[in-house]
Order: sequence, then C-alpha cells, then structure tokens
Amino acid sequence: MEYVEPIFCIANCLGTPVCKYLQYHRKLNYYVRNFKIIRDELGSQMEDIELQLKAELLHPMGKIPKKGVENWLAKVKVMIKEAQDVENIVTSGRYVCRAWNGKLVDKKTREMKKLLHKVPNALGSLVIDGPSVGLPLPTSELVGEKAVKDEIWQCLMQEEEFDVVKLQDDIASALNLKKDLDKVGDKLKRAAFLSEMLKKAGKHILILDDVWDKISLEEVGIPEPTSGNGCKMVLTTRSEQVCKYIDCKVITVKPLSEEESLILFLNKVGPNIVQSPTLMPTLRLVVKECAGLPLTIVVVAGTLKGENEPRIWKNALKELKERIGKVEGAEAEV
Repeated sequence: MEYVEPIFCIANCLGTPVCKYLQYHRKLNYYVRNFKIIRDELGSQMEDIELQLKAELLHPMGKIPKKGVENWLAKVKVMIKEAQDVENIVTSGRYVCRAWNGKLVDKKTREMKKLLHKVPNALGSLVIDGPSVGLPLPTSELVGEKAVKDEIWQCLMQEEEFDVVKLQDDIASALNLKKDLDKVGDKLKRAAFLSEMLKKAGKHILILDDVWDKISLEEVGIPEPTSGNGCKMVLTTRSEQVCKYIDCKVITVKPLSEEESLILFLNKVGPNIVQSPTLMPTLRLVVKECAGLPLTIVVVAGTLKGENEPRIWKNALKELKERIGKVEGAEAEV
C-alpha cells in the first residue's frame, strides 16, 4: 500500500507533456510562491470590497448589494478555502509528488487570477435600491456642513490651546445674542453678560462637543449647573482630565472597533479610494490615529474626500499625529 500514493501521483501527470512535467517538478517552489502572492492579493481585494460594501450599506437605508458583487464575494470565499486545502496538500506532499503538486498549484493560481480580473468596480457603487424603498426620510446632513468640517479640521490642526472668546461667541450665537455680546468689552464682562443671559434662558442643556482642553465655566460665563437653576451641561472629550477639572460625572463611551472605524471612514470618504493600492495603507493609518472616535473620523474623512494624491494623505496623517501627540503630552503634564 505504501507505493499506491507515488503511483497515483505519477499517473495524474501522465497526460502532461514531459517538458511541462519536469517544469512542475523542478520549479515547485516558484509555483508555490506565485500561488501565495495571488492568494494574498485576492484576499486583500475581498476584504476591501467587503469594507466598501458595508460602508455603502450604512447610509442611506434601503440599499442592497448588487447581485454581481454578492456572487463575486461568494466565489472568492470558496476559492480562498480551496486554496488553503491546496496549500495543506502541498505542505504534506512527498518528493515523488512534486510534479503533481506543481500542476495542482498552477491550476489553482490561474483560477484565482481569473477572479482577480473580475473584481467589482469600486469606482462605482456596489449597491442598488432595494425592492421596498419608500420615500426618503429628511436628510440628517447639516446646513453648511463643509464649512463646519473645515473649521473643526482647523481646530484639530492648530497649535493654540482652548479659546475662551471663541466659545463665548458660539454660545451667544446659539442664543441669538452675538451682536449684543460684541458690544461688551473684555472677557470678564462678556462672561458676566453670558451668565446672566443663560440664567434668564431658564431650563436648558448646554452641549459642548469634542472638548480638547480644560475649561473654566466661570471664565467663559457658564452658570454652574444646579437643580435650582435648571441648567445642565453635557460635554464630550477624549481626556479624562477635562472631566475631572470640571468635576462632572464621567460616562465612558467605548470607541468604535477597527472594522467599524474603517466602515464609517469609507462611507464618508467615498468609494474611489478602495481601488487605490497606494492610498489604502495610509488610509488605514489615518483611521487608526482617529482612535475610534466617530466625530474625528467623520471630520477627517470629509476633509480628505475626493483626494487621490498620496502626498496629501501622508501630510494629513503627519499633522493628525502631531496634533494628537501634543494633546496627549499636555495630559501627561497635568
């Protein structure tokens, strides 16, 4: 029985021309290396297409994957499983089976290449309207969204620390009192003015989003929230020191996972990025620097939307690292 396997291997190659048989035998390692390169490339393409598909299905609602995309992904998953089986066979194969193994690896490599040539076009959409799509709900996009994103991005990149005057202006604008505040003199008088206006506003909730530095409520003009005055304040921050400084209750929000972050980023940055092998590595590093924070992800992705120049992406990554590094350094000094 111990000779059955060698005889079987030789029989499987009898139909192969002698020169090809010898080539499979001598260059098995070459065929295996090429096989692994194509398998890994196919796997990477599958992951990228799956990420983009999830991103496109995130918003708007009622979309479904194109049939061709679903079929391609299903075939690739089967192919990756078959490729693993082939690798296991080759790894445990005997020397006398080298030619047969080479032929098997070459055949599977060519099959994977065919699937690579049929990768869904990520430059277009991977989804279509579902059969039961109704009237669209009112959009959640903000008026003047681009200007807001640009302003937040500048805040992320700028060197200055927290700006009291800017916050005072923002609060006054929300109260439709910006013109009145502009007539007031220094920061101290502005703070007193705002404090009185907020107290007169009655019960309210003041939401400060994405606070990067410690703030003094008294300096800004925010009344200390109490059960008596009906004032409440909510702030979001990535710094626990900010919460401790204000002496507020801390509720920890778990950051998005790596996959969730990528999906959200791709949803905002647009579909044409996935098919760019020069941009995807940098994109993943940019997403990593966003630390799973949805606001940061949305702002950074919106800023880089439509950008295909690798230099711009690398500069954005560098600036993001520098900004976050300075914030973390400031926290460590406290």
